[in-house]
Amino acid sequence: MVKLSRSKIDLFLECPRCFWNAIPYKCKEIDTWRQNFTGIQFYHEPTGFLVFGAVDDVWINPQGELIVVDYKAGFPLISSLSPRKETAPG
Repeated sequence: MVKLSRSKIDLFLECPRCFWNAIPYKCKEIDTWRQNFTGIQFYHEPTGFLVFGAVDDVWINPQGELIVVDYKAGFPLISSLSPRKETAPG
């Protein structure tokens, strides 16, 4: 069960992307993870894949899950992310 206040429901309705409560993850390796030629890597044994790359940021949510953030240059402003109704052509 997740307990929600009326104001949190309003926040979700106004901006679903803003609703999810996460804060910047603090650790001593974060600056290394951000470096293009160092970054971070993870070996996934079942597939034999070594996944690697630099991160822009890492956030942590109240459940302790890490969220990798990739900022994009030229991303539209939050105000332009509001849902819009699309109409079928014709």
